[in-house]
Amino acid sequence: MALHRATVPLGSATAGDVHGRRRVNSNWICRNAGGNVKVEDGVAVFEGDSAASVQRGAELLRDQLEAAKRLAYYDETSAAGTRRREQQYVLAPASAGGAAGGSAGAALPKTRLGAFFTAGDAALEPTGPLAAELSAAARTAAAHTPRFSALKLMFNPGKQLFFNLPSTGLVTLGQLQVGRPRTLLPLPGPDGGMGLKAAGTRSAATVHVIDQRLNIHYKVVLGFEGERAVLRRVESSLSRFHFTVLLGGPLQLDLRAKLVGKHADWQDEGAQAVARAVVAACGGTPQGYAAFVAARGRGLLPPDLRLDTARRKTKTAYEGSLAVGGGRGPVPLRLEVEEVEDEAGVHTEVTGSLPEVDAELAQLLLQATAGGGGGRGGGGGGGGSALCGPEWAAGALQAAAAFADAANAALALAGSEA
Repeated sequence: MALHRATVPLGSATAGDVHGRRRVNSNWICRNAGGNVKVEDGVAVFEGDSAASVQRGAELLRDQLEAAKRLAYYDETSAAGTRRREQQYVLAPASAGGAAGGSAGAALPKTRLGAFFTAGDAALEPTGPLAAELSAAARTAAAHTPRFSALKLMFNPGKQLFFNLPSTGLVTLGQLQVGRPRTLLPLPGPDGGMGLKAAGTRSAATVHVIDQRLNIHYKVVLGFEGERAVLRRVESSLSRFHFTVLLGGPLQLDLRAKLVGKHADWQDEGAQAVARAVVAACGGTPQGYAAFVAARGRGLLPPDLRLDTARRKTKTAYEGSLAVGGGRGPVPLRLEVEEVEDEAGVHTEVTGSLPEVDAELAQLLLQATAGGGGGRGGGGGGGGSALCGPEWAAGALQAAAAFADAANAALALAGSEA
């Protein structure tokens, strides 16, 4: 049987846009049209056994690429989509029972994600390798197009989320993952148990739905106001540019810092229509949301939409300042503690941020936007700007390490009083 084929020009799109992460886009087209997708010489090629399947495959390719262009949508859940190889840098503790933030021990093994550094306290200095890499990642993120609306440095404490090297405990990573346990911080009280005070609580739900025809993933955020469930926004996915991990001892928390970029919330009519469909499926009430999730959206969403995941969250924000050594003054700190309910049950997630660090990232992004330059995934950026240089990066990492030390001290105190 003769093989039929059709081509679709890529324009400014790339092979990654055609295939999607883990080839989710091209696999979906192949399942629905019956054929094969590949990219060659600036075009997407669809091959099939019949003219009808090829026509259908080419139509789906065009629709997906047009939707991606219209929404400036790129599913960059890792730095691979930014033309920058994802790297994860790990700073081991000084000893098995020591606090996170430096090691004089033997070199740790390399992984496919990147390198491990065990260069002691100097690794967190402006002249160290971690600061240079974080600074370079910030400039890459600022120069990236489509431009981000915000850049943030966030960190999450945990244990099972990262690595379980032989020196870090008696429990294997596989055992920790069973049942999705969480290692939690002692929650700060109203008197500022860790120098932090409550700054407000709110409830929301994030509903992830997929337009199966366009293979576009939408994140619809709902708010709960009394007996009403209301639309807050439709978010685009985060792009992660860089990771740094500080390892704690066997009974201590680790800390993972990540630099992320966020595009503006989607105002596109198609995205807003999806959001309205989700609100309607929930009946506009918290009870309706629960029924919607229990039914997995079946029979409640339009035919082309499928519920992927749904998470209801109650978030309490804490604000204060963090004492950092090295002659630096107190550093403003914001901590968000979320109680999350999803299909796996209820667990708690903790996210920290440093307002002064994010403020300099905002200046860098504004400068890059005003000055132009850079391309998609664009390199360098910022020219000779001193913004977000190694001093900034070192200060951010030192503050994150100080938070890890404070958290582990609080854990040790709580353990001794138990």
